[in-house]
Parts: sequence; structure tokens; C-alpha cells
Amino acid sequence: KCATMNNRGRGPKGLEFVARPQAELRVLLVEHLDVLQSHCAQYDQGKKHFAAEIALNPRVLFSDAPGTENRSLLHQLGRESDEFIDTAKTMNDGDPNISTAPVAGLAFQTTIPRDGILSVDWEPNLFALTAKTPLRTPFKSWWDAPVLHTASEDVFPRRRIVRQLANQDRGGHVAPEIEKAYFELTRNANYVYETQMIQGDAVTNPSEPIAAERIAPVSKDGAGLRLLRALVRQIAHETLLTLSAESSSYLSAIPAPNPGICPIMFVQFLHKKPNAGPQR
Repeated sequence: KCATMNNRGRGPKGLEFVARPQAELRVLLVEHLDVLQSHCAQYDQGKKHFAAEIALNPRVLFSDAPGTENRSLLHQLGRESDEFIDTAKTMNDGDPNISTAPVAGLAFQTTIPRDGILSVDWEPNLFALTAKTPLRTPFKSWWDAPVLHTASEDVFPRRRIVRQLANQDRGGHVAPEIEKAYFELTRNANYVYETQMIQGDAVTNPSEPIAAERIAPVSKDGAGLRLLRALVRQIAHETLLTLSAESSSYLSAIPAPNPGICPIMFVQFLHKKPNAGPQR
């Protein structure tokens, strides 16, 4: 039932507002999830720039501003107490003290050849739940828990990742100025870790040094934005699995991983330390 709002519902120039019917809100949720799934399909087909469009949907679904007309769809549906599938928690078996560097298991690093050199790439961890029972986290904790730390000690929860890609980087706006921490992350890839590729067989004796000729540098040029895009895709993945009644059809539409991907276990992570030489 639609009801005319009172003084609180009066906007600029005396305009009156009416409450949106709950039935309409439920239809809008289905439509948002359908659009979200379509954008994810574009991303999965190689159009990674669709991450900006993907970010718009979680912003509308979850980004809330009490005291204004900008209330999240989840709030309006009374579903803020929902528990969300949490692939970070699932990857870490629910242990909050474990993390998969540097992004809590939401994405994994790969290497790809670019202009004759190895470069860092990132893939969303869409198959994290294949062999595990998915674990869940209450929405507010899921939305606000840090999933990425930068070298400048900035913290990025899902909320910040979604808002900044949507609000500053073409999702909803092309901002003339970019918030510094987000700029350093996406343009300079300052997410704490450097990487090296160890060529040849795996190290059988960890106490022995790795021969220098087996270590190949891996470029991080452009890796920060690729990381953020992969994280947004993974956040959409968790959202669709949690809220969509058609999650089984969504899962069946995800293409199999590229067999040529070189995943995280073949890459050595090196924590950057000031004035420190190469580490093994």
C-alpha cells in the first residue's frame, strides 16, 4: 500500500514523496541481480572494464546513508540482518587470524606475458567454494571487514572498494580528482607485496637459497586496477550466491578457468621492507 509521507517526506520546493511499495522493492531486487549477472558475464568473457558497471549494483544494494533519501535497497527490504556467503572466510576456514596475502583469498594472482615481460594479473576466486561448505558472515561485518591493506597502511573493506570504483572510476562518475589512497592502489599497485617468478622445479629444501638465475622479476604495472576489478567481480559473486534465487543457473554460466593461468602457488610473495635487499 502506498501512503503519502508527512513533513519528513517533503523535499525541495515543497515536493511531496510517497513510500515505495514493498512488492515493488522486491521486483527491483530481482532486476538488479539480473543486471548484475549480465555485467558479470561480460567480465567473465574478458571485458574486465565491466567491473565499473558491476560496482554500481552493490552500491545501490548495500551503500546506505541514514537520514537521507539514499537508503540501500537491502535496508528498505529489511534484510540487513541477512548473512552473506563469505569467500574470504570460507578460504580461511572461518579463522579470522589467517589471510591469503594480500587480499584475504577473494582473488588470486596470476602472471601474463605483456610486451615481452611477465606482468601481474588478478583473477576473482570464483571457484573458492567448489570443495568447501560456504561460510557466512552477517551483512554489516561482511560489508565493513577489511579485505585489502596497502603499503601506506590504508584499509579497503568491500564497502570502500565498491564505492570508489562506482563513484570515481567511471561506474557512476568520472571524477576529475581521485582520492589519494585509491589512486596509489589502482595506479601504483601499492598493495604491500612484490612478486618474483621462480623458474624450474619447486624448492625441495627451503633452507637452501634459490639460485639467482632462477628468479625472474614480475612487473606490477597496471596490476592495482586489475586487482580492484577482480575484487569487485568477487563481491558480485558473493552477492549473487547470497541473494539470487537463480544462483544455480548463475554458477553454471561461469566459464571454466583458463588452463593457461599460472596461479598464486607458483608465485613467490615478497613483503616490501624499507631499504631491504632482495628476499628469498
